[in-house]
Amino acid sequence: MTLDVFPRVVTALRGASVRGLPAVVVPTQSLILDLGFDSLAIARLGLTLEGEFGFPILLDGWLSSAPDPWDLTVGSLCEFVASRQDGHESVAP
Repeated sequence: MTLDVFPRVVTALRGASVRGLPAVVVPTQSLILDLGFDSLAIARLGLTLEGEFGFPILLDGWLSSAPDPWDLTVGSLCEFVASRQDGHESVAP
């Protein structure tokens, strides 16, 4: 996982969550099981990530990559976002 992506993804997660997140978010946490994200929160997350990173981040590929929705972890999201950064100029937060 790219370490510079993690804090920015956590910022986006906090912005997209309506329930609030724990004080400490770790890569192994499931967005659904541990952080309470539903389909609407995940849709907001895509927009929040775009605002944080400065380029469109469509989450369809990440969502379909997990055989089980519980496997959609903070770490896998970071990896997905990092893979999309190539070729895009990232906007500083």
